[in-house]
Amino acid sequence: PPSPPHINIPPAKDNSPTVLPQYVGDSEGENHEVLKHITQGNYSVDPVDWKYHWRRSAQPILAFLYLGPAQAARDLEYLKKEGITRLLAVRDTISAQHNLYHGRVTEEQLGIKTDFVNITDNQDLIRKLPGAIEKINLHLVEEFKRQGGLRKVQGHAPGEQNTWGKVLVFCESGNERSPAVVAAYMMAIYRVDLITAVQYTQQHRFCVAFDDALKNLLQSYEDILSAQRSVHSFSTAAAKLLSPGVMGQNEPSRGISTHSKRGREDLDDDDGMEVDSVDDEERFRGRATFTPFASRS
Repeated sequence: PPSPPHINIPPAKDNSPTVLPQYVGDSEGENHEVLKHITQGNYSVDPVDWKYHWRRSAQPILAFLYLGPAQAARDLEYLKKEGITRLLAVRDTISAQHNLYHGRVTEEQLGIKTDFVNITDNQDLIRKLPGAIEKINLHLVEEFKRQGGLRKVQGHAPGEQNTWGKVLVFCESGNERSPAVVAAYMMAIYRVDLITAVQYTQQHRFCVAFDDALKNLLQSYEDILSAQRSVHSFSTAAAKLLSPGVMGQNEPSRGISTHSKRGREDLDDDDGMEVDSVDDEERFRGRATFTPFASRS
């Protein structure tokens, strides 16, 4: 098969931090408000001098979202120290069949459960991205509610901890498929483009490897998100336009206009009928009365 087209991701400008906007995800109702408090937004990352040995550990990409290798997911001391509350394993189906990264030890000893995203290839990964993002958000919302997050938000004081759950996303190396999930999460939650998401991830974990296949996958996902948002915006606008309140405001003006127009047409028809009756009277004046079917005696 032909190679995927190359997508150039320029390095972030020196000494200029990459900043994520506020949360603008597509969730609705109570979950939207909860995620708005959790995800916060306006995260920034300053360039750092990467240490080669850091590749063996996980790094916080966001305050609540970590990225790393499977080795970090098995490090119980690290998980406990960082306050990780959920693991998300991105693994291929072969690893799943052999029950690798099952997460039983972390659950038994630390009570940390593991969710799984099992994929066959990159094309399968793009189909699994919405489910992976939903798993992350559902856990964050559940943890937020479990710890009485709304009460803490209402009484929040400067300097207090405001992170209620932390998810570690990992794959075998922590450099390929799991970074793609993290980048896709930022694209969906903060509505940043492919380049911003990749740059932001690389600035936190320099060893990630976004090859052209993964970059094209994320570009396709960005197109899908854009199309979904366009449809949602159109549907929302159409619903407002067709709502009873808006319809009620427009109906009287249309009714008056239609009534006035029909009134003029009726008058025109009546005038024509009067002219026709005069012509008929002149044409038949003086003629004998005609009686049809008159009997002969």
